[in-house]
Amino acid sequence: MRMKLEDLCQGSNQTVSEYIHELNESFDMVGAMSTEAKVLKLWYILRPKIQRIMWKDRLHPDTSTWDEIVAKAEVIKTADHVTDPCDRKMVQMAATQSNVWNSNNNNNFNNKHKNSQMENSTASQSVSYAPRNSDHN
Repeated sequence: MRMKLEDLCQGSNQTVSEYIHELNESFDMVGAMSTEAKVLKLWYILRPKIQRIMWKDRLHPDTSTWDEIVAKAEVIKTADHVTDPCDRKMVQMAATQSNVWNSNNNNNFNNKHKNSQMENSTASQSVSYAPRNSDHN
């Protein structure tokens, strides 16, 4: 279990809360570990981006508590999902323009296809000439 704990890291699709729950389960299975060792393990196996922000916010793995690190990591993760309303509008406009462009192209293709079918139909219905017979002149 200690080896599993050593290899444990936050998965790419794993939320901070899920990861901390998994980490606590591993701590419980391993048994006696100091609070300081748990805090250090938590700090150094969080994603580097989260660690950088915590350093900037003056948290430190040797002096910060478990609860401080967990709370900050969850706030950082939540903040990652916040987008600028202008960016959302740009994305929505781009999606709308893409849908309009696709719709227009589909309509153009369908119209060309229908016109082509009509031309082919007209060509196949063209007047057939009877063979010229010199007697009918």
